[in-house]
Amino acid sequence: MTTAHPRWSPGAFAVAVGDVAGRWVQEGLHLDLKRAAYPRTPAGRKDAAQDMAALAIHGGSIVLGVNENADTGLGEQVTPVPVADLPEWISQVAAMRVRPPLHVQTRVLHDPGNHTLGVVIVDVPASPTAPHQVDGRYYGRADRRNTPLDDSQVEALIRQRANQLDLVSAVLAATVDAVRPRMQPSDTPRVGWVSVVAEPVPVRDPFLLRAPLADNATYPAWLRRHMEGASDAVLKQLATNTDWASEISSNWTPQRGHWSYRRTATGVEASCTGTAHTDTPLAGVLAVDETGAVRLSYNYLVYGPTGGDQQRDIVCWQDLLGIAVWTLAFATAVAADAGVAVSLATGVHVEGIGGMYPGEPNDGADPLARRRRSAERDPIPTDVYDATTLVSVAELTGDLRDAVDRLFGRLVRVMGLGDLLARQ
Repeated sequence: MTTAHPRWSPGAFAVAVGDVAGRWVQEGLHLDLKRAAYPRTPAGRKDAAQDMAALAIHGGSIVLGVNENADTGLGEQVTPVPVADLPEWISQVAAMRVRPPLHVQTRVLHDPGNHTLGVVIVDVPASPTAPHQVDGRYYGRADRRNTPLDDSQVEALIRQRANQLDLVSAVLAATVDAVRPRMQPSDTPRVGWVSVVAEPVPVRDPFLLRAPLADNATYPAWLRRHMEGASDAVLKQLATNTDWASEISSNWTPQRGHWSYRRTATGVEASCTGTAHTDTPLAGVLAVDETGAVRLSYNYLVYGPTGGDQQRDIVCWQDLLGIAVWTLAFATAVAADAGVAVSLATGVHVEGIGGMYPGEPNDGADPLARRRRSAERDPIPTDVYDATTLVSVAELTGDLRDAVDRLFGRLVRVMGLGDLLARQ
């Protein structure tokens, strides 16, 4: 039987983990206390998956290593658990045993007397893709208990999710109509372009960015600072995902050409104009609303003609992925600057790529083999591509791989490149 270290009194523990729920440590709708760690067995994995799925509807935390009073739910004794590999095991269960996969964050408070033991806090953000199921059953939480959801509860949550995607689809369509003349002038060859929109869900504060956008003299510098920060965040994201980083452009940045700034009806806008190295007109539009919503449109996705004897226009789809990751990083950063972490309803629109040819994957093949494969590629069969998804707080602050796959996996497959974005 594990005993609590004498310095870990209930009062001291409440102070140490008071940020879990912003209140005294008491089990409830948003907090699940566990005396022991989950056993590394099929039953333990199922229990952990059900607990995380249930909390994902409203958000909350699981605390492993605290014994609660059965009557009041108050944490009354710290019972440190073995922490070796436990956070990694929990993250794996969330990704593999919960459907749709969950992305959670874990924190460890080590026992002052033995650092192999401690309290593990599993933070489960409110999931934009809730409800989640385990073994075909959807779960929610009622007060201090997990409970299977009935059909009406599941349908209501799915309608809520669909409404969020309908919203971002409408915003995406309006954005595309507004920027099309700037992205693809009628008197120039097709260059390919993309729009990415990211809407906070739910909108926590319609005036979230009121303060940083209020001053005409300072908001351009504020935008540029976060643009630079987003570029740095992309590099960090790729550094932690080396198995797919080769398929995302790490050097793409919107900070090319000449930028100008103006106010819009909902916030501010930065516009880029210039000329690409082929004398192609370059255009970019970054709009930021006071709600924290972000819209980025950029052209010049088609490089060419190239290909030796076969002169082909090549779509750099790696830039597409980089642009989306950059936009999500930017939206996350501006929300964090305002003191909140948000989920995002995200949509992408790609246009002007039909009849072009996809660039070759960066899979380590020698140049001759890559040229041979490129010569055998078929042209891209569609000129327009759209996709939407909901991206959770945990994904935005951790691993974006699954989100990128949801946005662009279908397009990559349409290009004939296989399932190279899927997690192996």
